[in-house]
Amino acid sequence: MSANRGIWKRKRDELGIRRSALILQLNLKPEDPGLAAQLRVIDAEILECTRNMEISLPSRTLPEAREN
Repeated sequence: MSANRGIWKRKRDELGIRRSALILQLNLKPEDPGLAAQLRVIDAEILECTRNMEISLPSRTLPEAREN
């Protein structure tokens, strides 16, 4: 795993923990629009981290065909 990919994964994991805590709060107060807004922001940040992790993956190239 590349260093950049590891950083994005760690950030995504931390956001996942915050998201879980917000969902618990939202279950207790479903009428609170602030919690839902915070959840949307965290979801967007998780998506950004996931995309950056995918970009950090090494690109694979096909082996060149050998001539006989």
